[in-house]
Amino acid sequence: MSELRADRVTVILGGVRVLWGVDAAARSGASLAVTGPAGAGKTTLLHVMGGFIRPRSGRVTLDGAELAGRLPGLGFVPQTFGLAEALTVRENVSLPLRIRQSVENVTPAAEVMARTDEILERLGLDTVSSQLPSELSGGQQQRAAVARALVGRPRIVIADEPTAELDADNRDLAMELILSACAWEAIVVVASHDDEVVSRCDSLLRLADGSVAGEAP
Repeated sequence: MSELRADRVTVILGGVRVLWGVDAAARSGASLAVTGPAGAGKTTLLHVMGGFIRPRSGRVTLDGAELAGRLPGLGFVPQTFGLAEALTVRENVSLPLRIRQSVENVTPAAEVMARTDEILERLGLDTVSSQLPSELSGGQQQRAAVARALVGRPRIVIADEPTAELDADNRDLAMELILSACAWEAIVVVASHDDEVVSRCDSLLRLADGSVAGEAP
């Protein structure tokens, strides 16, 4: 079983303490929800666990090895969507597979596009696949970001408020896709303030003022 851990992590950004001695653990084949009010440190914790931010103290490990940079095999859904404005929805979503194809040369081009089209249809984006991100609604952009993160069946999925722009039906579609990663033994970490999203995850970590709720800094 694979495990992603944050142990006694403290983060200070711009002189402000954002996280203080936070512990978190996520395991393969299961989902962890990180919740708490705005400003609690949810996004920062996800960025630390993904290897985008180095903690001031404490450490983040994957299977016991300390991270030296971004997590390998990561599918990441940022709050800001992070879509390439010059690429169509289909091109954005297929990007992880096309990069892998160019590096590893193991996935035929036809399979890349078939998997891309399948996930676009699953999230109701097949009718806008040729459009640019600027032509989409916020909810469509969010679904495209989810599709891009999951299309390559990553070993680890980290999703930051992946349903914030979605209505109930599309929220359920997005969460079904994200949680389906557990079936291929991925580690899944989701930050959300939505009780419905949180309730669908296997375990829960609640933050408050940069610490695990109930633990004084």
